[in-house]
Amino acid sequence: MAKPNFAGQYLWFSPRASYVQKYTGPLKPHDDGFRAMFVMSVIFGKHYLKSIITEYEENVLPKYLIIYKGNFENFEKQEIL
Repeated sequence: MAKPNFAGQYLWFSPRASYVQKYTGPLKPHDDGFRAMFVMSVIFGKHYLKSIITEYEENVLPKYLIIYKGNFENFEKQEIL
């Protein structure tokens, strides 16, 4: 959930894992770099920039939880599909 602004407060989703990666952090302190992200189906949302936004949790369906570890120094140059 994004912080409220002049347009309201929304849940943001991206079809690109490389974009979402910027908003993830370590699962626990000192956990050796493991991170997590959900794969979700957005049932109702609006396209905004290169993302999909929706106001309500009820508009999304969680499908998978991915826990991963990678080389994040060069992550911006990689593409995960």
